[in-house]
Amino acid sequence: MGLGLIKVFSTLPFLRHLLVLLGIGVGSLSVINSLTDRGVKLILRGVGDTLLKILYSVVSPKGAFLCGLAVSFLLSPCTSGPYLAMTSLISRKAALVVSLILPTLYNVIFVSPFLGITLAMHYFNLRTLELKKFKAGKGGFMELVAGIALIRISIYALIS
Repeated sequence: MGLGLIKVFSTLPFLRHLLVLLGIGVGSLSVINSLTDRGVKLILRGVGDTLLKILYSVVSPKGAFLCGLAVSFLLSPCTSGPYLAMTSLISRKAALVVSLILPTLYNVIFVSPFLGITLAMHYFNLRTLELKKFKAGKGGFMELVAGIALIRISIYALIS
């Protein structure tokens, strides 16, 4: 996917500006969400509740795989901002080494927290409810940091 995006960005450079605006918008939304109690959501309220009920009812490997695909698809608008910014940077004639290191670094940074959470839940015998309680307590701070980081990456992509 990244290699295709790099080609698209080098062919259509104006997309970079659209992505910068999108990144600043999503980052700003994250900052606003972290600082207010409202929590602006990008998914309709009833849809999220229905999806959670479906996710909690799945017990088969095939169902888990299908749920994983659905969750990946629904999360892509939220998680693709830094990836798009990174591919936009690479598309501007970056050296081959940089073109290989940046996607690898992105994937390590993106996957490491999920791997850490999964391992911690397994080894410390944690349950989903305990993770939700932790996120409820620290989620605002994490969203603030993520929003600021996305805004900074977007501005860097614009000025570099």
